[in-house]
Amino acid sequence: MTDFTICSPLEKLHVDDYGTRFTLVVIDEDGTVVDISLATTKQIIFQKPDGTIEAKAATFTSDGTDGSLYYITVADDIDAAGIWHYRAKVITPTSDHESSTCEIRAHSRWT
Repeated sequence: MTDFTICSPLEKLHVDDYGTRFTLVVIDEDGTVVDISLATTKQIIFQKPDGTIEAKAATFTSDGTDGSLYYITVADDIDAAGIWHYRAKVITPTSDHESSTCEIRAHSRWT
């Protein structure tokens, strides 16, 4: 099932940044928050500027009933300048959810 996403605004992202929090809220096509509290899989999927895809384990912001999850970057996660895409993937016992895609530009360290 493809759902929509509320993307958390990030002011600026640089190559080699770590500790950056990517938060997504999964909503359905009517704008209603999707309860993901029973999720057995919670991921934020990143697509690097070169097209490489990496899945990162996500954490609920609260208990999942608010549809919100996040991932905090670690060293070497943001390793290329350019446009990055990211989305949520959540699997519950009764459904699979993949959100719409958000994007952000990662700047070189010197911009």
